[in-house]
Amino acid sequence: MINIDLNLFKNRFTFHQFSKKPTLRQAINNHIVMHNCQISETSSMQKIKLLLLILITILIQTCDSYKRPSKGRFFEVLVVMDSTQHEGVLAKSINESFGGHVMTIPSIENRYDLRFFTIKSQKDLDYAKQAKNVIFASSLNDKNIVADFITSITDPTVQQKIKSDELNAIRLDDKWYTNQWILLLTGSSQEKAAEYLTENQLPIIHSLDERERKRWVYEIYDKGRQTKMEDTLWTDYGWKLGIQHDYAKHIEKDDFVSFRRYMPDNDRWIWVWWQDGFTDLSFLTPEWVNKKRDELLEENIRGKRPQSYIQTEYFRPVESLVKEMNGRYTIQTNGTWRMVEDLMGGPFVNYTVYDEKQNRLYMIEFAQFAPKFPKRNFVRQFEAMALTFDTDSLFSEKKLTVLSD
Repeated sequence: MINIDLNLFKNRFTFHQFSKKPTLRQAINNHIVMHNCQISETSSMQKIKLLLLILITILIQTCDSYKRPSKGRFFEVLVVMDSTQHEGVLAKSINESFGGHVMTIPSIENRYDLRFFTIKSQKDLDYAKQAKNVIFASSLNDKNIVADFITSITDPTVQQKIKSDELNAIRLDDKWYTNQWILLLTGSSQEKAAEYLTENQLPIIHSLDERERKRWVYEIYDKGRQTKMEDTLWTDYGWKLGIQHDYAKHIEKDDFVSFRRYMPDNDRWIWVWWQDGFTDLSFLTPEWVNKKRDELLEENIRGKRPQSYIQTEYFRPVESLVKEMNGRYTIQTNGTWRMVEDLMGGPFVNYTVYDEKQNRLYMIEFAQFAPKFPKRNFVRQFEAMALTFDTDSLFSEKKLTVLSD
């Protein structure tokens, strides 16, 4: 018999709407209105009592609104399911989507590390609720503790939509702890929930990808950024990118700059190309991006042998995603590169970004050669670094002013 107090679950809530912490003035006013207090200038004892009550009120409200940070490793997802369903159709769908192989890196690595977990006690539930990335998966009609838990934290209107399969995935980010990605994956049956995930896995997984990238930004710059180099790029070229402490400038031209972090077993590099005068983007397709990339790679990223240079490896999957990054139209391309006339290869991630204010097209590419290391986490690191890319919308005007002076 599972001994869990379900009354602890009965805190109803509206999705994504959380109360804000009151200001000091609001706390004071609320206290005065609630208790109908009248402050007497002649009664110092009343003043002291009132101030103590106000401080207690503020402390209670502050503690109530404070949330501790969530716990868990990067790229790990805790999947909370009943143990009898770990081999079922819904678990299989979760494994194939969140745990599927990353096809755009040369080594065999999963997209996320899944850890299936069963709730057997209140302590288990408390543990699951503090996970950084967590999926609660169950049909609402199942007779298990996960189904009961999903029922307890959703209102009747939402439950009806779940049972009619109008609603199969619910995000509850930061519900119990800060920096959390939470997904309720449910439906009228396991089959319906699994079918929904299979059909909609890309946007659901991308939502977790975006959350992980933002977390990763803080991690990769923990040892510092080269802010002087970034300032120089901003002044000279009208753009900047977060450069880790151990990268060195490698190539610098009027429209191309590269940086390299060289180690014999783990060589990493970044390059940025740009060109002004773009107003019509009808030509901008994934095919154009790959062709332009290969031209730039042949010219600038060459090997040690005279005829060796980097090109895209088209015998492996090359994936393109059109999206918005920091408010700019972007095509993200993930794939594998190879060295012509040499036996080398590795992963790359490219961002082709259009800046409307500058009428300028950018290419930002990150790549790696590390045959002895897993690649997934480094690619995620590159994707997080891309989020720091920024441009100066007034750069052209500043440049004209300098030239006129």
